[in-house]
Amino acid sequence: MKKHRSLISTLLIVTMLASSVIVGNIYADDEEKYFESFDFSELAEANPPIPVSDYDIVAFVELSYPAIRLSELDKLEKDERRAIVSDYYKGKNESLAPEVEIGYVSCSYVAPYIEIDYDSVTEYAAERDILIDYAENTDIGAVRVGLAPRNIVDEEGINTVNSNDEYTLEEVYRDVGITDRNTYNGEGIKVGILEAAHPNSTINFPTNNITTYGVSSTDKHTTAVMSLVGGTYGIDPKVSFYCAATGYVPQPQGDNYNVSFVDCLNWLLITNSVDIVNMSAGITTFEDFVRQGNDYYCYRSVATATHYTNLCAYVDYAIATTGCLIIKSAGNYGNVNDTNLRDYVTKPAMAINLLTVGAVTEDNVIWYRSSFKEFEEKIHKPELVAPGANIIIPNLSELQSGTSFATPIVTGIAIKLMQEFPKLKTNPNLLKGALMAGCVKCADQTEIFAEKTGYGRINYQNSRRYLSEQRYSTDYIYAYMKAGYVVYHEKISLPAGTAQTLKFNRLVLGGDTCTGYTGFDQSSGCTVIEPKMTEYTITVTDDTNSIIKFSEWNDDIKQISLSNTSTRTKSYDITIKTAERTYGIEESITLMHGGDHIHSYDKFTPSTGQLHSGTCVCGDVIYEMHTFNSSDVCTKCNMPKGFLSN
Repeated sequence: MKKHRSLISTLLIVTMLASSVIVGNIYADDEEKYFESFDFSELAEANPPIPVSDYDIVAFVELSYPAIRLSELDKLEKDERRAIVSDYYKGKNESLAPEVEIGYVSCSYVAPYIEIDYDSVTEYAAERDILIDYAENTDIGAVRVGLAPRNIVDEEGINTVNSNDEYTLEEVYRDVGITDRNTYNGEGIKVGILEAAHPNSTINFPTNNITTYGVSSTDKHTTAVMSLVGGTYGIDPKVSFYCAATGYVPQPQGDNYNVSFVDCLNWLLITNSVDIVNMSAGITTFEDFVRQGNDYYCYRSVATATHYTNLCAYVDYAIATTGCLIIKSAGNYGNVNDTNLRDYVTKPAMAINLLTVGAVTEDNVIWYRSSFKEFEEKIHKPELVAPGANIIIPNLSELQSGTSFATPIVTGIAIKLMQEFPKLKTNPNLLKGALMAGCVKCADQTEIFAEKTGYGRINYQNSRRYLSEQRYSTDYIYAYMKAGYVVYHEKISLPAGTAQTLKFNRLVLGGDTCTGYTGFDQSSGCTVIEPKMTEYTITVTDDTNSIIKFSEWNDDIKQISLSNTSTRTKSYDITIKTAERTYGIEESITLMHGGDHIHSYDKFTPSTGQLHSGTCVCGDVIYEMHTFNSSDVCTKCNMPKGFLSN
């Protein structure tokens, strides 16, 4: 029998924090606050009964109390920030934890959430009334209960023994812009690895660089993931690994008998204060199961599986409060015949603040199994892609394919950027923005942002250049701003004949229905959670005060293309205003300038009058009022015929 942790007294918050919280609304007293992703009456009467040894019950509690302001946390160094976050949320959550006798209670130290795990349907049934009473009579947001398989973590990689399309690490590194693994080698960077198991071999990395926690099982999947991040042949050979293995296979771990998902994030983000987390696995519980006949199957073929859930909200909170970016694999369901399942990224990949990664082949086209989320919601996943098909890792006998192996490539590049630009250790929004802005289009990608490939294939050198040149801006939106409030203003200039794509992304915390940013909607016949994000208007004016761009922004990301076809440098004002009252939402907005490319024209030729023209590699043609002298040098820009403007 698993017991809950002992409670501690309510934490007294220092004066600095007391003045830096936002107050979110709680659910009305008459609103239902207890949800089950399965029909309990049918579950109890199932014939044949559900095997107790095969399933767990997981209850996820969303609490309702003030959240710490992002703007205050971002002023702090990483360890100080996390100490304050841990003291606050640990104290609050443990003081509000339910009194259960059977279930295992895990209180988050980074967000207003509690996870309660039961070994069996029988255990849950014995305490179901206690949880219902707790939900109805406690000042909390909601309790959501899911039926889980015994092992909830699903690895997102496959092996290929024989292939004619082998993708060597040298080729992978070339294609993502890594030319040097030693200047920035990950030394001093603490990398969290969140998997279903620990590595089954340390042949590619030293054992003294690995600290482990969680279930005791091992496998080759984790070995391959860690080999790509760091070690002998990895992108960052000097990193320190902290590997947390979560799952529901009973493994005695002292007081941490069950090793929940919440436990693992506590251990990574607070106990060890890692700088970044790689998650090449998917959670297969929390609203994931439905009844089919006398059995229960994974709930991936219906809408709930593809929606934002409170598990996503929890992860978003964890990223926002700790300032630690989690990079997550999209999943390998892109090739299935079921259209609903094909439109699916594994949990919690729909989290707004999290970076979701798809996979491409050596030819820079989408890998046929790479998962994606169709453009029908406010959240677009994946945001980018990386090589993830038939990769050869030295000392591993099989080729590695899957979004599992594309993800550590992105993590490895993020580590290099954090080492060179330390501010990224506490600014996941800027880190995420830089990674997205640096992408190059995939071979089968026609739009700036595509459904399956996001912004395209990651490129280290591009992201590094945008950060080095400080081609970014960040601003905050605070809780309870009125509609029409200017929350962001930026001025940029474009030389004649150049273009840029402005890429916006946001990091969110708070909401108007509870401390999260989720609302419950059961009109579809199942409980669906939708994210709450502030609606903005974006206006771009040129230096004549003419409006050249106007758009609404209520998604997680936004891109606006600007092109200066004039004969002079022009300036542009970008203004973001709230389109509605913000209520309890607090957000950080990042703008990356120059995220696409500066137009590159060659073979300039004189035309009629004083015009000369060139064709960009993207197909755009520009005509400029410049003239050439007798040496075929432009008298305006001092560039010869055939120059490349970038």
